[in-house]
Amino acid sequence: MKTTRKKIGAIMVGLIVILVGIGYAAKIMGYEFDLSSLFFDGWWTVFIIVPGVIKLFEKDSSKIFAVVLIAVGVALLVGQYIHLNIGSWIAPVAIIAVGVSIAAGAFKDKDDDSNVKKAIVNQ
Repeated sequence: MKTTRKKIGAIMVGLIVILVGIGYAAKIMGYEFDLSSLFFDGWWTVFIIVPGVIKLFEKDSSKIFAVVLIAVGVALLVGQYIHLNIGSWIAPVAIIAVGVSIAAGAFKDKDDDSNVKKAIVNQ
């Protein structure tokens, strides 16, 4: 059984191959593409946002880390258009993320005794 990451990777590679084939067929038919139109200001932030989205849907991954990746990617992308000084926001956002992570850790069931009790009761 393939993991989510392998499935998404296979889909992305497949789509790239399909696009290359379509581009080649279009060139044969006389059409020309300007590949520079595919790149927009901040296009590189996709390499931060997409892994965050993938991690968000994985079963055993940290959802907080995924949300932080997505938030950082979106902030950097928005910063390309609004011209904010994103660097000055890194420290406060990191501190908030650590606080959220600590607070969220309180809701995880790490009590081994309660798991043992549940196993005994369910027998």
